[in-house]
Parts: sequence; C-alpha cells; structure tokens
Amino acid sequence: MFTRGTRGDNDVDDRIRETLGEIRALLHMEATIELVQFESSRPGGFGPERQKETMAKAKAMFEAQGVEFDKFWAKVGGFKGMPGMDALDR
Repeated sequence: MFTRGTRGDNDVDDRIRETLGEIRALLHMEATIELVQFESSRPGGFGPERQKETMAKAKAMFEAQGVEFDKFWAKVGGFKGMPGMDALDR
C-alpha cells in the first residue's frame, strides 16, 4: 500500500509520478510505432522527407499529452540501428 509522505518526504509520491510518466511515454511510443508503420506503408516510399514529417507528427503527439519528447527520445535511444529509420534519429 502506498501512503502519502509528509511535506518534507515525497519520495513515494515522486516515484509514483515518475513511473506513471514512464508508462504514459511508453503508450505514446506504441502509438509512434503505429504511426511509422502507417506512414512507411503509404505509396511513394519512406524517404528522408517523409521520415522527418513523421517524426514531427510523433513529437506533436507526445507533447500534446504533456510528455517531453526530446527527453524521452534521448532516454530510449531513438531508432538507432533500425534499418530505414536514419532520418528519424536526430
């Protein structure tokens, strides 16, 4: 059972908030993967320009829900090492 700490001891509250934030970010990551799958299956290929447009859409989705995209992206390592995703990593 989680109990609320005193004003000077908010470790539990902070850990809960941090964990919930991470869960929210992971859910947005799943949505981002779906977005990339959709955009990459459209006619015309998934070249650098479409990759950049897709990344901008993903960033907007995260930030609309209060997730700091750049911080999250750096923490998860982006798309490094994934074939065809070169332009998505900044």
